[in-house]
Amino acid sequence: MKEDYRIYGDVMVFDMTYRTNKYNLVCAPFIGINNHWNNVMFGCAFLANEKVESFQWLFEVFKKSMRGKCPITLFTDQDQAIATAITKVFPQTRHRLCLWHLQQNVATIKHWRSKEQNNEFQCSKPIPESVLPMTGMLKHASE
Repeated sequence: MKEDYRIYGDVMVFDMTYRTNKYNLVCAPFIGINNHWNNVMFGCAFLANEKVESFQWLFEVFKKSMRGKCPITLFTDQDQAIATAITKVFPQTRHRLCLWHLQQNVATIKHWRSKEQNNEFQCSKPIPESVLPMTGMLKHASE
């Protein structure tokens, strides 16, 4: 019998499903890819909370089940508790954000930049806009 933990698991995804079960627990699977480019579930846990201590415990148990082998790269969401636990339990592992979360960050950044460009444009106009009606004194001050 081949020991898959030695062959696979260099790159894994830890993507939690947020409390979608009837017990209101967080489903936390460890997913990798085998040599046929198929998904492989290395392990799965249900957590009652999303605290650093819970993730640290889970990663320690997972590491033990993998006979001490740590993933080379681990993709997760941007949860700070997960990131903290990874640095404690898998200090040599490269922690990366999954593509979906990166795309969400890019979308947010694009929105901020668009808003900033709009504000710059509004401020560059020779006569500033006002939410107040332009009374004689305000109009004179703006000119």
